Amino acid sequence: MRPNEVENYLRDIARLLKKDGRCLATFFLLNEEQEQLATAGRNKLDFRFGSHPWRYVYEHSPESASAYNESYILGLLEEQHLSLQSPIRYGTWTGRNDGLSFQDILLLMRKA
Repeated sequence: MRPNEVENYLRDIARLLKKDGRCLATFFLLNEEQEQLATAGRNKLDFRFGSHPWRYVYEHSPESASAYNESYILGLLEEQHLSLQSPIRYGTWTGRNDGLSFQDILLLMRKA
């Protein structure tokens, strides 16, 4: 998804989520550890196109695989009064060995 679509989805999640509801969301998050693993050649996807806040794998098909700066996503969550229910569960796409899935997992809830 493109940045404006992600913003729209998070706005709708915040609007529709029940007070005690949860939302499981997956992303490809760009951060310092991911960059270190990329430098070491361990990332399974190469988000070489685009610029802040998002990058993508395929130049002519950005929606096929898009990644976002982690700080950008966390900022959007703050704007929409959403918070993380638990720490981010980073995926194996970066070359981490302890991922629960391929993508990074965020469990979201409405702020009290």
